[in-house]
Formats: sequence, structure tokens, C-alpha cells
Amino acid sequence: MGPRKGPRPEVNPRPIFQGLVIAVTGFKGGKWNETNMSRWISLRKGRLSSQMDASVTHLVCSEEDVKQKHPKVREAQKRGIKNCKLVTLDWLEDSMHAKRVLPEGDFSPQKALLKAKKIEARKKQVEKGFEQAVKTVNTNLYHHYQDHTYFTYVVTLRRDHVTPGERYVLFLEESNNSKPHLYWFFAKYYKNKGNTYAHVYRPSFTSGLFQREFDHFKHFFKTKTGIDWDDRLIKEGMAPADKKFFHYTSPTGGKPVGWVPPGNEKPDPPPPLPNPSFLNLDDLDLQQPSSIPEDAAASDSQQQHEEEDQQPPTIEMLENHDQLHNTMETEAEEMEAAEGGGRR
Repeated sequence: MGPRKGPRPEVNPRPIFQGLVIAVTGFKGGKWNETNMSRWISLRKGRLSSQMDASVTHLVCSEEDVKQKHPKVREAQKRGIKNCKLVTLDWLEDSMHAKRVLPEGDFSPQKALLKAKKIEARKKQVEKGFEQAVKTVNTNLYHHYQDHTYFTYVVTLRRDHVTPGERYVLFLEESNNSKPHLYWFFAKYYKNKGNTYAHVYRPSFTSGLFQREFDHFKHFFKTKTGIDWDDRLIKEGMAPADKKFFHYTSPTGGKPVGWVPPGNEKPDPPPPLPNPSFLNLDDLDLQQPSSIPEDAAASDSQQQHEEEDQQPPTIEMLENHDQLHNTMETEAEEMEAAEGGGRR
């Protein structure tokens, strides 16, 4: 922005600042001196205050004043934004040009400072991305590739059995641009647990199509583990005994493990067998036999009698039967004799 020239001359300016008391943290050079500012504000029925008292409604300040916590800024912040609004010099000038009081929130020095911080942070991020691009890839242009199973291609290979903390971290990056995407494989090597400096291996000088970079990824994985990438699940924990090989451990806890060809899925572990020593008989569902219904008992008794009737008679049963037969014949003869005597 060029040097400020102040408001255009007006014969009868509108009283846009009526009822407002405006203070400033400092006066700029050129036409924006105390005399001119006081006159411009007074013509529009406002008042310029040299003191930061309770009557001040607006404080004109810069982003740097807010950052350095100018005494007048601190006083205004204590009073609260409803009682004293912080605005930049642009608010004062643009309001006079517009011939009306513009919204103070659009000219907040705090917002301007926050915006400047975001621009600075973004600038540093871009610079860091370019620095990383020299060794790996530009993080502003690429992100970690994720397949359709939501597995992220950041794979760690460890050789703790030789040197604690020794590892490779493999990356397959995907470009942020719209399709078709570009891909880039690289790996970082850390010599031991306390080593934060990584040696970078990047076989391709530039990014390219997926198949080329994915082949680089799989070739590097097999070279360092001795296992094909597609067999990583079924052969997990079966790395060759040679100490030169690194070990890969697939994600656990239900996390995605990545696509594998059919038949190469990791088998589910068998369920654990119960330990008899830990069984509690009180927890077992042992049901006591219920009482037999009366109808069922009667039916069983009748069936028992029928079965007894179908059994062949024993000697004791035959003797009892003859004795009963003789008794019945005797009783019949006595009854006939008694009836004959009565008729005579």
C-alpha cells in the first residue's frame, strides 16, 4: 500500500463520528499528524483524545502495537471490546471515504495479526517442504497412500534381535492433485534406538505411476525381510534365520492390514481351551430334575400293570389261583342250599 494521502476534501462532511471519542497509539508521518487527524475527526462531529480515559470509544493501533502490548492497547483490552474497540488506521480512512462508519470487526488488528501469523506459518511450512523434497518428497504436495481397506502405507521393519532400535520405515506417497495421482516410494533407515537422523533411500528421481513405485516398494520389502509382500500375513514370524533380515509385524487390534490375494489372509487363532482348575461349579447351568406330573405318573403305573399281566404265571401265582377257585365253589354251594331250604 502506498503512502496515505488522507480523506478527500469535503465542504460539509457527514457527521459520521458523532458521539465517538477516538484515541491513537501514535501518529504517522506525512498528513497523518495530530493536527490533521483532530481536524478531520472534528469536522465529522467526533473528538480526538490524547489520553486513554474512560470516554474513549475507539483506539486506532497497529498489529505491532498489539503484538508488543502497547500500554494503551492493554488499557483498552481491560475495558473490553464493547466499551473500547481496537481498529486499524484503515478503518478511520476508509470510513471517511465511505462517508459512514464501517464495521470495526473488519479492521481488527488482532485479526490482522492472526492472519499474519498464519501466513508466516504457511511460509515456513512451504520452506520445510522444499527442504524435505531434496531428500524425500515435498510434504506440501504428497500424502501417505491409503488403499481401499484404509491401510496406510507407512511400514516399519525392525531388526531388534541384532541392534535394538534398528529399523527401516517404508513410505508410499500419493500426490495431492486430482486424478490421475502420482506416486513415490522412499525408505528411511535408523541405525539404532537413539538415532534420530535417517538415511534416505529413494530409487526414483521423480514420482511416477502407481505400478512402478509399488513394485519398488514390494522389491525393497522382500529384500529386507526375505518374504514377499503378498505373503506377509501367512508368513509373519517366519523370517529366515539369517541375521541380515528385518522383521515385519502386521497391525493388531482390528486395524487394517492391507489387501492380500485370496488365500493369503491371516488365519484366525483358535479359541483358548478352558482351564479345569478355574471352573466354578456354581457358574454351571446344572438343572435339577423337575417333579413328575400326576398324569404322567398314572400313565406309567398303568403301563407297569399291563406289562405285569403279559408276564408268564409263576407256580406261586397258580397255587393262589386254585385256592381262590375252590373258595368260590364252596360259597356257591352254600348259597344254593340256603335257597332250597327256604322254598321247602
